Amino acid sequence: MAKRGPKEVTEAHKAAMAAGRAESRAVKNYLEALRATKPKRGRKRTAESIAQRLTAIDAELIDAGPLDELKLVQER
Repeated sequence: MAKRGPKEVTEAHKAAMAAGRAESRAVKNYLEALRATKPKRGRKRTAESIAQRLTAIDAELIDAGPLDELKLVQER
């Protein structure tokens, strides 16, 4: 039976393993950073913009037909 190779790890192999660990660590850190800073969907809502919309809904409800009234009440 032929020998498979040296039983000792060469310096080149050690360097390659270290490089692989460093690359793996970089990818892991990158993916964790992506997960940690996941952007929120949609536009940002402020209390002021919500209050303005509620005022607008109340004004629109006065002249709204039945279907529009339902939509406005649901939005409110």
